[in-house]
Amino acid sequence: MLEQEVAIPFVKGKVPVVVDFKNHPAIKTIAEWGLELKRKIEEACFLSYREKVASIGPESLPRIRRANEIWKHLEIRHIRIDPSVKDVVVIYVIPAWDESEHMEWCVQGTDKLIYVGQFLAYPVNGYQNVN
Repeated sequence: MLEQEVAIPFVKGKVPVVVDFKNHPAIKTIAEWGLELKRKIEEACFLSYREKVASIGPESLPRIRRANEIWKHLEIRHIRIDPSVKDVVVIYVIPAWDESEHMEWCVQGTDKLIYVGQFLAYPVNGYQNVN
């Protein structure tokens, strides 16, 4: 976890900042993600995989035959949440088929997949018009 500190103007030094996300609406919706969102993510990631195979060939890539096989080839590193954005999260992922070009998934609510693609590091609410 990233630790941040903030300087208080009338006190010497900086103090740690703790943000409690337990009750953030975006975290609550993650627990409600279902099969439809899973299928959308699988299809988008499988498309990314097939594009990589088409561009460099299958020799050095893992063999993935169907979209639902992608999960064992993904390393989900972290989820970004902006406290001011109610229902959107960005997931940082390293796919085994493209370890140099990491991915992001942007999900709104429980079932809307806004973006799956190359790591962009946009603000959490900045993926609406990508693609």
